[in-house]
Amino acid sequence: MASIQKRGDVWKYEVNHTEDGKRKRVSKSGFKTKKEAERAAYEVELNLRSQRRE
Repeated sequence: MASIQKRGDVWKYEVNHTEDGKRKRVSKSGFKTKKEAERAAYEVELNLRSQRRE
């Protein structure tokens, strides 16, 4: 599940997941709109899910 936050004038996402039994976090900032951050976070989540299935 992604967390979307506004940091100053830009938006940021954080996606938490587990890898080898350990918690990991993927984050990126610098998006101009909340929608851009949501779309990028969604793509990261899809990528992480597809990696787990392989």
